[in-house]
Amino acid sequence: MRIEDWRAVSPDEAHRLLERERQRWLSALQWDPADAWAVVEDARRMGTVPGFVARAGGRIIGWTFFIVYDGVLKIGALEGDTADVVRRLLEAVLDAPETRFASEYHSFLFPGHSSVEAALARRRFVLDRHAYLELRLPPVVGARPALPDAALRAWRPSDLPGLVRLFARAYAGDEIARCFAPHGRIDEWAGYVNQLVRGPALGRFEPACSWVSGSVRDAHPLGGLLATWVSPTNLHVAQVAVDPGARGQSLGRSLMDAAIASAVSQGAARVTLLVARSNAAAVSLYRTLEFSERAMFLFGWRQRPTRVLRAGLAPRAATAVLQEAG
Repeated sequence: MRIEDWRAVSPDEAHRLLERERQRWLSALQWDPADAWAVVEDARRMGTVPGFVARAGGRIIGWTFFIVYDGVLKIGALEGDTADVVRRLLEAVLDAPETRFASEYHSFLFPGHSSVEAALARRRFVLDRHAYLELRLPPVVGARPALPDAALRAWRPSDLPGLVRLFARAYAGDEIARCFAPHGRIDEWAGYVNQLVRGPALGRFEPACSWVSGSVRDAHPLGGLLATWVSPTNLHVAQVAVDPGARGQSLGRSLMDAAIASAVSQGAARVTLLVARSNAAAVSLYRTLEFSERAMFLFGWRQRPTRVLRAGLAPRAATAVLQEAG
């Protein structure tokens, strides 16, 4: 087995890799990541997204890619035919020159092999499973339900700054938010929300199925829900949050009711979402709405490991010689 830079892979080989992964997502999740994979492939050809393939006998038997942004290594895929392939690819990423610019390692993966979790755990990643939930909808157009305890309205572009601040408030100090905003900063939340609304990473944004609690002029909404199409008939609740001061008033339930009803009116066959299994309150809400688990994603993170090369150094000198230990 050889580990090679995936930027040297031919366009035909890369297309086959990404198309196979696309079909896996479609089959398992009813999620079509074609637009997101097209962005990845363009970046691979331009050499701006590093990654590796594992090859045996001329055949590619595993692949991975990653980016380093704002000091965070983000692993975008980690696929292999065997546990050894997955382990070798992960080691290649963590040993890559680009990784030396990262102070944290993150991965948010839909694992195709059980060994992915074991490989991350072996490298001391803290792991959190995220359930991919599904609610199948009736093939009828339904009226939007009454919305108790909240005056909801459809999302507008002017809501973007207010929702960024809402998500930052709602998740402040919560480890669950590390996969959205690694350090909880407002600029990280702004980048994340902009990706939802303007980028293809989580599908095509759907304003008609996204909801906000508050008046049109309200710069501080108490609740918000952003939805995307991850396939022509699959509406995905990409993010939903309630201000800490407005919890316990069924606002989260109202937002979900509105999204589900608008999905029905738009002809969706299902509504899906991701939720950390450790988020007991959200899991309970989705259970009452009759969502069922279809698949599992895996979020992992760790600080970059460091060590002092020579013992006996003064603290200031020691800080200058911290290097990656593994």
